[in-house]
Amino acid sequence: MRSKVKLRQTRQWTQLLHENTTVDFLKLTTAFIVVRLGKGVVMSLVLLTFTLQFNHLEPTFTYIIITALYFLLTQFKGEAGEETAMVEAIRKLGLHILEGMEEYWLPLIISAAAVVMSTVVLCMALLELNVLLLCLLLGYANVYVAGLQMMEKCWKPLSVQNAVVAVFPLASPKKLEQRGDTLCPVCLDDMRILTARVTPCNHIFHTSCLRKCVLLFGHCPLCKQPL
Repeated sequence: MRSKVKLRQTRQWTQLLHENTTVDFLKLTTAFIVVRLGKGVVMSLVLLTFTLQFNHLEPTFTYIIITALYFLLTQFKGEAGEETAMVEAIRKLGLHILEGMEEYWLPLIISAAAVVMSTVVLCMALLELNVLLLCLLLGYANVYVAGLQMMEKCWKPLSVQNAVVAVFPLASPKKLEQRGDTLCPVCLDDMRILTARVTPCNHIFHTSCLRKCVLLFGHCPLCKQPL
């Protein structure tokens, strides 16, 4: 008798879970479709407005390139700390000034470039066109809000990562020469100027290697002294 009751309860819970999952899926699907349709309607209205006001306007090749570049910058900027193919490509360039934080610098640079492009277009529109309302919308959505998102999602994570190693001074050329060996004890790769930092225990590591060790372990990889 108990087994039958338990089986019945299990079936009820299973049906309820299935119904809730289906309802949630339908809600999310409907919301996604509505948002996409809304964007399409807004874009159609904007294009219609431009068509009515600028009947003889023909987009130039430069305009198309700038628009396509802005689209790519805003759609494929990535997230701070995310390893992508573009991050790997930038890392292979060996830009030592980035100190091994390409996955944090790249989204920030891309977001900043999009904000700068929007600012330039906004200034040009204010000087050349008499469309104050459109400029206000552009300034709010593409400059102000985008700038806030850039600071929150890109600059703050980079600042947190940079603060981990900012307390350790960069290794000077004289310091590297005194060490004799230029291999990083963690990754066994060569250390160059602007790529290595010195710990209080007088050990030298790559900035990226030291940052990861401090975040994971909190002590020196060699002597285990707390950092």
